[in-house]
Amino acid sequence: MIGLIVVGLLVLAVVALAAWRWLPSPAYLPLAAALSLGLAGYAWQGRPMLPGTPVQRVVSTQTSGERIDKPLMGMVRRLDAATNWLMLSDSLARSGDSESAAKVLAKATKLYPQSADLWVGYGAALLAHSDGQATRASDIAFAEARRRDPGHPGPDFYQGIAAVRAGDLNEAERLWSRVYQRTDGDAAWRQDLAQRLTLVRALIAQRDAGLAAGPAGAGDTSPQQ
Repeated sequence: MIGLIVVGLLVLAVVALAAWRWLPSPAYLPLAAALSLGLAGYAWQGRPMLPGTPVQRVVSTQTSGERIDKPLMGMVRRLDAATNWLMLSDSLARSGDSESAAKVLAKATKLYPQSADLWVGYGAALLAHSDGQATRASDIAFAEARRRDPGHPGPDFYQGIAAVRAGDLNEAERLWSRVYQRTDGDAAWRQDLAQRLTLVRALIAQRDAGLAAGPAGAGDTSPQQ
């Protein structure tokens, strides 16, 4: 009985999404997306055929600072069916389940391999799950995103974060400067990027000043009178 109800609700979700495509106003998107994503999350996290089955989660070990992938939704370049998967992943990430957030997008990139937004989201989710450390999988995801949309701001933004975590401030400054210059001034996340860029430049200046002062101080070995 429960299985029939779930199937019926899934059919309604599909109908709602199909109907939205023919409606003149995008205001109906949240309703259709909420219905489909809620059911997708239920199917992903639990076992709907078994009543009362608890949801199993693998919670990220990252507990400090804000989410690495937080600016992601503001970088979306196209609103289409693939966007629903980004919303589902974002919901999982906000609940602290970074592993499932990445797994959702790993599956989504197979369904919509031409979506640069999904590849960026997948790379960002992998970074978030690894506490900002770049991995081979995240590098591949960002490379796939660039191949599909060379102007997408996401790869440079997130790989800049990974560069900072790795201690490569110059690479972070290079990536963030490039994406800042080609980003519209009204982008919601541009202020966040500007703050990061200001900070990394200050750190570079502080580092370089310390390096310049080091040799001079080390060379003066004469005793003080």
